[in-house]
Amino acid sequence: KSLDTYNSECHHGTAYTKMKAVYDGISSEVRYYVPLDQSYEVWNLGITNDSDRERELTVTGYAEFTNNSNYEQDQVNLQYSQFITRTVFCENRIRQMIHANLDKIENGKEIDHKTVINRFFGLAGAKADSWCGEKEEFLGRYHGYGNPKGVEDGVLNNRGNYNENGCGAISTVLHLKPGETREIAFLVGMKEDDEAAEIVAGYENTEEVCKKELEELKRMNARTELAKTARKMLADDNINIPDELLSNLVADDADRTKTAVESFAKMYKEAVQAAVKEAIKGKPPKAGTGGGNTITKEQIMDIKDPIERQKMIRENINLFQ
Repeated sequence: KSLDTYNSECHHGTAYTKMKAVYDGISSEVRYYVPLDQSYEVWNLGITNDSDRERELTVTGYAEFTNNSNYEQDQVNLQYSQFITRTVFCENRIRQMIHANLDKIENGKEIDHKTVINRFFGLAGAKADSWCGEKEEFLGRYHGYGNPKGVEDGVLNNRGNYNENGCGAISTVLHLKPGETREIAFLVGMKEDDEAAEIVAGYENTEEVCKKELEELKRMNARTELAKTARKMLADDNINIPDELLSNLVADDADRTKTAVESFAKMYKEAVQAAVKEAIKGKPPKAGTGGGNTITKEQIMDIKDPIERQKMIRENINLFQ
């Protein structure tokens, strides 16, 4: 498309990628991310009708599956890897099965050290109107990623693959009034089919769920940066502490983190100085500061009251050195 009529942007950040596009009165923004503590990917897509008339749009998501998780088997041993996969459609997702001919064996059992491995590509927030599970059928002969036949036809063939190269392609038809925005989500991962069904169902309220997950990632990123700042502040005072202790000093904003770090550094220095004085005097160390500790580091870290926890850290600083 001519850049006079089509504009696009791509932003890469920590834990996400965001792409924006504007064309013919339609603007879109897709956010690619992995939710915190999860092992599947979310493609959160928002589409807005900026024109003054109602629009009907066919939106298609596409994921190209490998035929085997082992790189060499997938790329080199084609006489094997191109004859072991199958894709089927289940409600709102495409299920890819590797070693699909073993799908009738009892769960957990293996044949020749092999069992069925499942991947999925799903759609949440809209109805799946058509789908395709075979790469060649989706792209089309003499076509490519810039002009896939499935997209040009406007409807997918609703067929999966049996051997050769599988894929996940799902299309949905959206009707947008002037100024209206819709959010949907494509999800992809390597999960058993029942777990994949639960994952996709969990994004029924797409906008709400994705917004919450993205905010969690932003908070995590912010705390990571604050932890780096806190670590540098302590290093400037020649203080090195474990990450688990450092995390207790990191607050939700820079000012409170700075205050906590400065307070800790002061207590740390005072505790070290007190220990040095005791050593010079030749007196045995106080309970909790030497080899006869009556409290452990884990017990201190479990103290809920932050003031009491910092007090115990100061009194038992040797446990954290």
